Amino acid sequence: TYWRVDGMLPPDLVVFSHLYGDLGAAPLANIDSISMRPTSLAERDVFMQVHLLRLPETLPEREYDIAVGAYRTQSSQRLQVLLEPDQRPAGTRLILYSVEVTSNP
Repeated sequence: TYWRVDGMLPPDLVVFSHLYGDLGAAPLANIDSISMRPTSLAERDVFMQVHLLRLPETLPEREYDIAVGAYRTQSSQRLQVLLEPDQRPAGTRLILYSVEVTSNP
């Protein structure tokens, strides 16, 4: 994912990627990390974060949703996702797309 900084970032910022079978339930796979020091980024900087989700081998074949977002590790407070062009808040996670999980032949 690509992220654009929109103000001062907290030093304990982490980016997450989650795989959901049901958006109202807990994620089935997740990774929370950030590949740089958040305090080294300035307003309007853009950074890329790569997350590789390890799927459970027992995951049933079907479609799942991928969501991303960011939070502060000290408080677990999620940051708002702002959508272009008017910077309106869209919640604390962004549903990117659906993926289909199939068995490995």
